[in-house]
Amino acid sequence: MNNSILIVDDDVTLLEMISEGLSEHGYRVIVAEHPEEALRKIKNVDVRFALLDYDLNVPELNGVELAQKLRFQAPDVIIMIMTGYHNIKFAVEAMRNFKFDYMIKPFRIDQVISAFERSLREYELVEENKSLYRSILELEEEVASLKEQLNEKDSGQVRVINRSSKKMISNSKAIDIYKKQQSL
Repeated sequence: MNNSILIVDDDVTLLEMISEGLSEHGYRVIVAEHPEEALRKIKNVDVRFALLDYDLNVPELNGVELAQKLRFQAPDVIIMIMTGYHNIKFAVEAMRNFKFDYMIKPFRIDQVISAFERSLREYELVEENKSLYRSILELEEEVASLKEQLNEKDSGQVRVINRSSKKMISNSKAIDIYKKQQSL
């Protein structure tokens, strides 16, 4: 399983702390202090998760906007926005509009891991549902095709049965006539 996490935060101390904590739990951590660096790195590294600071101190780009750009380059990446209490409104809006989860600072590493694991299970369930739905559609097409084939065979068998019935009726009439002739 890919357990790579991209962390983007302009606070180097926080970046190092989160990176160390996740590395200790077996995650492969890729760090970036600037959005442009993150966008470059995601092109070269297969990342499963991204933990992005909402306030990146870049006037033209916040964490949600960076998340949208990252998702454009890596559609299956599971994204979480970390934010302070003063940006909670924006984080909730991002969650509703873009399905990005969020963490409120300060947080513990185990909270991040739990949130990513939950998101991964949800993602896997959605993918499994899509796969099952595709299988159902294929099976429905196959059933329709088989019904069509069965209808064609049934109509052909009905003709054979009708011919056989007529022969049987005419044979039974012939037998009746024969019996009458024998009794005379």
